[in-house]
Amino acid sequence: MRRTLIALLLAATMATPVMAQSSDNPRREWRSERRDAGREVRREARPERRAEPQRQRAESRPERRPERQVQRQAPERRVEAQRDWRNDRAQNDRRQVEAQRANQQRRVDAQRRVDAQRNWRDDRRQAQVQRATQERRVEARRDWQDNRRDAQRAAIERRDDRRDWRDDRRDNRQDWRNDRRDDRRDWRDNRRDDRRDWRNDRRDDRRDWRWERNSGRWDGGWRNDRRYDWSYYRERNRNIYRVPRYYGPRGYSYRRFSPGYRVDPWFYGQNYWINDPWYYRLPPAYGDYRWVRYYDDVLLIDVTNGFVADVIFSFFL
Repeated sequence: MRRTLIALLLAATMATPVMAQSSDNPRREWRSERRDAGREVRREARPERRAEPQRQRAESRPERRPERQVQRQAPERRVEAQRDWRNDRAQNDRRQVEAQRANQQRRVDAQRRVDAQRNWRDDRRQAQVQRATQERRVEARRDWQDNRRDAQRAAIERRDDRRDWRDDRRDNRQDWRNDRRDDRRDWRDNRRDDRRDWRNDRRDDRRDWRWERNSGRWDGGWRNDRRYDWSYYRERNRNIYRVPRYYGPRGYSYRRFSPGYRVDPWFYGQNYWINDPWYYRLPPAYGDYRWVRYYDDVLLIDVTNGFVADVIFSFFL
């Protein structure tokens, strides 16, 4: 249709100059010819226009069926798309899992390498320590062997010294025994003489220091005897005069007594007696008289009436 229209238009354009030359009024003729050509073109185009909608309808009818098929195939495509999406998602998940496993495996391998390096260092240190300890043991063994040799040599020297010392000791023992025998003989003789002199002096002392009941006096001449110099003896034996604490009767305190005073019986009980006066270099007390401790003092008391015959102040330390 379009081709025919184009051909008619070309023919009309070609005929216009010829008609213009032959006619007196070319413009009018051209218009009339153009009108006639347009009418013919319209006439020829009418059946074609009528046939075009029919063709379009015919062409459009068979196209409706594929649309229905597309509509029918849409759920299937959706299902397939969902399947593809699920498959892609599963593949992505698998890839992620594989990537995580690979990363985890890398971490494990890195940790194993670090552990292996640490173990290698520890083994190396332990080997160094073992070498050092082994060297120390070897040195210690050498020192021990040297010390043992020195000890053996010293033992041999000691044996020789012991032999010499034993020989010297035997000679010294023999000399000492001979000297001791002589000293014993001299000591026995001197002891016999001393005993005789001591007995005679003691008899005289008893006579002088005995209580004279008729006169009522105690002879204090024992202080001039060197054997009873208790102050000199105390200076050289101070431990003897350090006695335990004194516990007097309840309700009483210290009071300074002098010869001639009379004291209460609970001050001169047997627990306060000095049973061995010579241990403290005191003269013996005979009859009813006893040396009695009174705090740090010493009293000579007649236990029958409580009269004080003699006193030594600050006797104990």
